[in-house]
Amino acid sequence: MFSDFDLEGRVKVPLGYYLVTLYLMRGYFIWLMSLTHRKDPSLILSLIYSDSRTFISALFIGVSGLLVYVLFLSKARIWDRAERMLWKASFLLLLTGLLADLTVQIHSLVVNKFVVHWSAPVILLTGIYLSWYWVSSKKIKRFFNHWLASETDVTGSQKKQK
Repeated sequence: MFSDFDLEGRVKVPLGYYLVTLYLMRGYFIWLMSLTHRKDPSLILSLIYSDSRTFISALFIGVSGLLVYVLFLSKARIWDRAERMLWKASFLLLLTGLLADLTVQIHSLVVNKFVVHWSAPVILLTGIYLSWYWVSSKKIKRFFNHWLASETDVTGSQKKQK
C-alpha cells in the first residue's frame, strides 16, 4: 500500500490507468493515423474496423476516456467541487466504457462471423484483461480515492494507519 505513494505523500499514477485510457481512446489514435495516409485515409480504418458503425462506436466510447483524462490532467484546478464529484464517478465511467467496448467488439465479431482482421481478437483479449484488471486492482481503487486528496490529507491518513 505504501508503494502507491511517493516520498512527498502524493499518490502515484498506476500504469493500468494509462493503459485503460489509451485503450478506450484507440479509435481516436487510429483515426489520426489514418489521416497520415494521403492516398486513401479509409484504408487504415478498414483494416482495424470492419464497418463504419464499429468505428463510430469506438469514438463514442472513447469519449469516456477523454473526459476522465481531462479531469486527471486538471486535478481540481478549474472547478474544484464539480471535478471532485465527477472524479468520484470516473472509475465507474471507465468501467462502463470498457464493458461497452467489449460488447461492441463481440457484436462485431459475431456479425462478421469471426472473419476479421488479426488485430480484432488481440484487441478483444486486451479489453477482457484490462476489464479484469480494472475491477480487481486495489492500486487503481486507491488511486481514484486519493488522487484529488491534498498532500496533507494523504500523509495524515498514512500516519493514522501506522
